[in-house]
Amino acid sequence: MPTTMWNPDTNTITFVNNASQLPDLAHNLSLATRVAVDTETHSGTVFEDGLWSALRVISIALRLADGSYVAYVIDARDVPTQALAPVMKSIKLADAWNANFDDRVLDLAGCNVYEWRDAMLSDGLLHSGATGFDFWHGLAASAKKYLGIELNGKGTTQTSYDG
Repeated sequence: MPTTMWNPDTNTITFVNNASQLPDLAHNLSLATRVAVDTETHSGTVFEDGLWSALRVISIALRLADGSYVAYVIDARDVPTQALAPVMKSIKLADAWNANFDDRVLDLAGCNVYEWRDAMLSDGLLHSGATGFDFWHGLAASAKKYLGIELNGKGTTQTSYDG
């Protein structure tokens, strides 16, 4: 099996803005050996703790059995959650950063993932007790620390990816 790394210049990223595109995602999920999921929200609704809870975007990255990678960006404004729910529920184990939040958002939308592997929790456990380390910390800080990659965009409002 090839051991290639994700490369945004060569790997396929599909923008999903219509339920008719979900069979392709479902097919690739059935071929995936690893799945990562992330959500973005907006202020349409909020959880009791004040965090935004209205689902706007779901990003899904897949490593397929042949070692290749594909990704999907799903605009929840345009894809009914009733059509998306069975596809999301087919995900048995997903990698995430702050999976507790993503799980709450997807549960509220009826698009549950069965089980999560949370990199933020793992990172927090590895550094528990370290001076100057906060248990909750953003993905951008760890991407820079571990991978040397700068992430942009946190703190912006996601309204759609076609605007």
